[in-house]
Amino acid sequence: MLNKSLYGTKQATRQWGAHLDDSFKQLGLSACESDESIFFNSETNIFVHIHVENGVIVGSSRDEILALLQGLKKTYKLKTKEKPKQHLRYTINWLKDRLILHEEDFCRKIVEEFRMEHANPIKTPAPLNVRQQLASDSPPFDLHLWQNAIGILTYLALHVLPNIIFKVNVLSQHVNEPTVTQWQLVKHLIRYLLEQ
Repeated sequence: MLNKSLYGTKQATRQWGAHLDDSFKQLGLSACESDESIFFNSETNIFVHIHVENGVIVGSSRDEILALLQGLKKTYKLKTKEKPKQHLRYTINWLKDRLILHEEDFCRKIVEEFRMEHANPIKTPAPLNVRQQLASDSPPFDLHLWQNAIGILTYLALHVLPNIIFKVNVLSQHVNEPTVTQWQLVKHLIRYLLEQ
């Protein structure tokens, strides 16, 4: 049991992780080697994903999940919600025999943030004449808005839509001196998100 507050200390993350690891080991779960936020028991087919103090438990047996929750409640105060619709940035669709995780809402929020929800969707992430548009002389564009868009699109490319990573990489090369014409390429990419 933790006797002192760890919040805000340098070792908080490590100590909290070690504490969780011990708790899950006692309940028969192991930490995933490639992602320490995932715990599993291959015999009971239960998987747990923890992020800070939020988590989701999935498994093939309701009784096994309830037993795990009872074990966790001995150590932690829990608020449970059966079949949550959201976990972190993921939307969860619960079907009879499986669940589907997707980030549609994340793409929609990006489109809304740049006020493009009424734009026409397009099927390609970039026009054919990208090189000419990048090279064309055009007035400078708002640096803050450009950097914000490139940061969000980089995250999206790395975590959600790997098919746009090349386009985002090309655009990010102009992060210090964006132009209005280059902004049209960013808007093109955001319109592509409407199709996703």
